[in-house]
Amino acid sequence: MQTTPPRYLPSLDAFGQDGGPLHWGYDPRKHGALCDRCSLQGQRVVPSEIRAGSLLYIVAEAPGRNEELLGFPLCGPSGDEVEQALEAAGISRQYVSLCNAMGCRAPEMSRKLNYDAHLRALRVRNAKRKAQGLPELLPPHIACRPRLLEEIKGARALVLIGKQARLAVVGLDKEEELRLQKLSEAERRDNAGEGRASDVDEFGEDQDLEAPEMREARIPGRGFPGHALLNGRLIPCLTTVHPAFVLRNRRWTMPFRSDIAKAVRMARGQLRWIEPEMIFFPTPEQLRNFLFSLPRDKLIAYDTETDSIVPTEAHLRCIGIGNKERAICVPFRTVEPVPSWGGYSRDQKDQIRRILVDWFGDTSASVVAQNEKYDRTVLTYCGDFPGFVMGRRVFDTAVGHHVAWSELPHDLDFLIAQYLDAPHHKGKRHDRWTSDYELHRYCMLDASRTAEVAGHLLKEEALLAQVAVVKKDLWLSSTFCRGMNEIGFRLDIAERDRLYNVLGERRNQKEAEARALAKEALDRSGRGTPGAYRLAGTLNPNSFKQVGKVLFEALEITPAPEKAGGFTDSGEPSTKEEILYYIMDTGLPDTVERLMLAIIDYRGATKLQGTYCKVQPGHDGRVRSSWNAHVVVSGRLSGSKPNLMNLERSIRSMYTCEPGHVLIACDKAQGEARIVAWEAQDQRWIDAFLAGKDIHKVNACDLLGIPRVEDVSKGQRQFTKTFVYAINYGAGLKKACQMIRSFVDPITRGRPYRERTLGEIALCYRRFWSQHAALTRYYDRGAEIYRTQGFLESSMNGRRRYFLDGGDTRDAAKEEELKNYRIQACLADDVNDATERVVDVFPWGYAGKYTGIVHQCHDALVLETTADRAMIDGPRMVELMFSRIGDVDLPVDLAIGVNYKDKTEYVQQGGVWTAKN
Repeated sequence: MQTTPPRYLPSLDAFGQDGGPLHWGYDPRKHGALCDRCSLQGQRVVPSEIRAGSLLYIVAEAPGRNEELLGFPLCGPSGDEVEQALEAAGISRQYVSLCNAMGCRAPEMSRKLNYDAHLRALRVRNAKRKAQGLPELLPPHIACRPRLLEEIKGARALVLIGKQARLAVVGLDKEEELRLQKLSEAERRDNAGEGRASDVDEFGEDQDLEAPEMREARIPGRGFPGHALLNGRLIPCLTTVHPAFVLRNRRWTMPFRSDIAKAVRMARGQLRWIEPEMIFFPTPEQLRNFLFSLPRDKLIAYDTETDSIVPTEAHLRCIGIGNKERAICVPFRTVEPVPSWGGYSRDQKDQIRRILVDWFGDTSASVVAQNEKYDRTVLTYCGDFPGFVMGRRVFDTAVGHHVAWSELPHDLDFLIAQYLDAPHHKGKRHDRWTSDYELHRYCMLDASRTAEVAGHLLKEEALLAQVAVVKKDLWLSSTFCRGMNEIGFRLDIAERDRLYNVLGERRNQKEAEARALAKEALDRSGRGTPGAYRLAGTLNPNSFKQVGKVLFEALEITPAPEKAGGFTDSGEPSTKEEILYYIMDTGLPDTVERLMLAIIDYRGATKLQGTYCKVQPGHDGRVRSSWNAHVVVSGRLSGSKPNLMNLERSIRSMYTCEPGHVLIACDKAQGEARIVAWEAQDQRWIDAFLAGKDIHKVNACDLLGIPRVEDVSKGQRQFTKTFVYAINYGAGLKKACQMIRSFVDPITRGRPYRERTLGEIALCYRRFWSQHAALTRYYDRGAEIYRTQGFLESSMNGRRRYFLDGGDTRDAAKEEELKNYRIQACLADDVNDATERVVDVFPWGYAGKYTGIVHQCHDALVLETTADRAMIDGPRMVELMFSRIGDVDLPVDLAIGVNYKDKTEYVQQGGVWTAKN
């Protein structure tokens, strides 16, 4: 076996002299590889870099181009990334062994044509071979697995980088396992080149998966130490992402290096984790003694386990409380048919409830939790704690990590993997418990590890530098998001069903239109074959595959280039909406363009119908989105299941209010434009805002040469608004041209600017930047600040973003993010401050049930109140949300109505609010 990597590139004549696979004087068949059955047979093999007595074995997926050329694993940029991670962990490459799960590189494997694409192509290839009576070829990770297991059998510890490495070492799925077992023992012995059987059956079906050693051998997710069972020996093992992924997504540099450092500690037996002491099924006296003896100078966390993901409808199963040394779990409902413990008497239950209410209500203490708004909502609504009030100060680890590192994940699994050496304690079915003991242990580990994570997180410099932001986001999560999760937004079911039918009719119309246009396009192009006509007649516009066949195969349309995102990760031409618009702008026959528009409209109707018109309200007729303050990097809130933030105007009428109530909608008028005007000190815009002029009409006059603001039409204003927002936030001339041409009027569904020429838009482009040189200086200054200090921050509350993927201004997407961040974060901070002022005055239930804030949409708030209070509360909301940035006002528009779509706008004239004409 090769033990040192060749550092030269010999003549290609040196390869394949024995008629076998091309290699560097290395035959993988002698180590068990099934090369003669592999789909990559004939490709150049890259030998492993094995060193006897290595501290660590690193298993990658497959060789890349550099590895194939130089003849050793993990070289080039990926190898540099691994070596830097090893050096940061205090070890050099010469103390580790490196190998690939697959010894050869598929010719088509690249960033766009990945291994999954190779497997899909192999299935097609094998189907043809089967029809010809030929034996099927094996996927490379199966064919190479015996060789890999032979090479790593002496490993002290393993690091598996990438999905295929994990698959090859940990085991195969059932179908692949059975296929491999069909090979005779003799064939495997012959392929191995030695008189022994390989280890490919190690994870066969006859293994006792419930045996303790097999349970221990299950490899957890990324970043968690575990064990792999090889040759009957448990080997410490840890999985992580591939360095090639890190090179494309620089935000993963920190987690990747953390994983490698943990793997080194694992190999040295230096993992720092102690299982907490756990108390199961405590008596009231044990609970009291435990809770009130916990040291106040140490972080204490709590966690709840329930039977539902909807917190207002969940039943409480248990509560876990503890720190990193000790934890206790209080059961409320069993998951066992017959409880394995005796249960509590009524008097004991009452005592436990009083103890917990007193402990949670202690206003002089604090507590830690992960995504705490869920747990607090459960405790409030589960019925087990009447009058429950959280008195303790709460630190939410998800929110805190979002403030510190907004671009990374914030789930508890990620945080544990990042900060702790603890093993994984969650499974794929962790919410489907059959044992109270396992459930309670899991709950206590959640609480204990959350407390320890918080200890590490609170030392992060990135967090300590943003204390004001942390406080605001904790309020948003624990108070505002929780309040909106609880109150919900009333759904008019009849209107929802009507819109569902309208969208269904639109889908049917666009489907028929697309099929007819596809046939017409085939007729006009002269490319109509019987197969093409059949495909056009049954075209499903929602099928990316069928649409691609019609456009790129039957009609022979040129796909968008790869640099424009014109291909999917599997290498197929993309038919996404933005790509279809891109192709349209290259110049197409009218019929083909109308076909693409019909496909886009069909997909839009399908999405609205499936995503929003199937939403089911709760028992009280209200929809509850899951609102979060730890998702969007700029500090805006986000919502999901359903995402009410992105409700298209055409379907907003399904959201309404209770009988006798109204909705008051207040939103910041041109907030981002006003902020950038002041931040950049663009005097032209500042003067327009101070004079109370419509900025979009002012821009239209400047760009289109219109003499008076009064002469600007609605269409000209809309064009200018779209154009200015596009180029002001990073779009170059070509992208701006594409965005303008592809703009779809939300009412008419037409493209009013499709005929705009590049020359016309270029003239507007040059005019804009010549009139707003201050903006150019502002953006350049932002890029310079980032290069100097490594982050950008909002001028209001100091919210930071570190741009972990890099801020290279040569990259259009990253340049756009650099330009946008300070403006968007500043507006988010302003809206969040305004939100807190509004909630202080209008808390939920202030005017009866279902009154208070029911919705937030970026820079707008929607308040539900009684009809008789509308003209009192509406103007008051405007006052509360009003703010200034420097000398520029950030005014607020007011609208009132009975549903979210149909509202009457109000304006203030002479101190009196009147309906707008």
